[in-house]
Amino acid sequence: SPRAHLVLRARGRCWVSVRVGSETGAVLTERVLSPGDVLRYTLVARRPQLWLRIGAPWNLGVVLNQHGGTGSPDYGPWKVSLPIRLVETSFFSTRSVPHLLMSGVFERFPKLRYITTESGCAWVPGMLANLDRIWKRVRTGAVGEFEFAEGAMPPEPPSFYARRNCHYGASSPSPRELAGRHEIGIEHILWGSDYPHYEGTFPNSRKAIRHSFHDKPETETRAILGENAARLYRFDLERLRPWADAHGPKPDEVAVPLAPEEFPKNVHTGAFM
Repeated sequence: SPRAHLVLRARGRCWVSVRVGSETGAVLTERVLSPGDVLRYTLVARRPQLWLRIGAPWNLGVVLNQHGGTGSPDYGPWKVSLPIRLVETSFFSTRSVPHLLMSGVFERFPKLRYITTESGCAWVPGMLANLDRIWKRVRTGAVGEFEFAEGAMPPEPPSFYARRNCHYGASSPSPRELAGRHEIGIEHILWGSDYPHYEGTFPNSRKAIRHSFHDKPETETRAILGENAARLYRFDLERLRPWADAHGPKPDEVAVPLAPEEFPKNVHTGAFM
């Protein structure tokens, strides 16, 4: 079979992206290499062609994904352990957001893109308002008994970096979850079905979409259902269009609200709230 071989030795610290054929091709590998590291890759295909991009890690628009439900501590073997974990999962799933926004990461790496998935988005406006308030008070030098070092905060408020660098994979969002979409920014919200989890919308995804988007403008619906993800991950929409035309919901279908008898029974998802 035809093969394409890649052997790359890093002379300095760099970020490497290898895709099939072009910038919008399937990702084969993406990683940061340290000096002396060797990357080897072989592609076997009918028309083997590799697309390679190399550069400084902070200058290439890397997308950093964090999956919700991670970071929880060990709660022990007791009966109440799992319920307590459930209560605190939302906190630990979004705990890294204020760390990134307030530590200056996005000031140092302005092209870095960060997305937290399966964590909803209703929490975003309240968190950003609170972080902006804290940012402002810390910059005064002291809050009560706490005294802060000069330069502890980045030059811009957290909401500035959130608008520029952050996205939210709002799996199975209900209408309530999307109520603050304009405050968050339509272009920052990505819909997901959470398949194959029990709390996902499958096999009722089309009904979930109708319930949440029947009264939303078509431009907003298109953005949240697909265009935002395509822009963030650099998907080729024209190559995907045949599959979307064949399988995706049409605007006139989405615009029909669910009748009471259409709501699924005994489902775990919160999409039908």
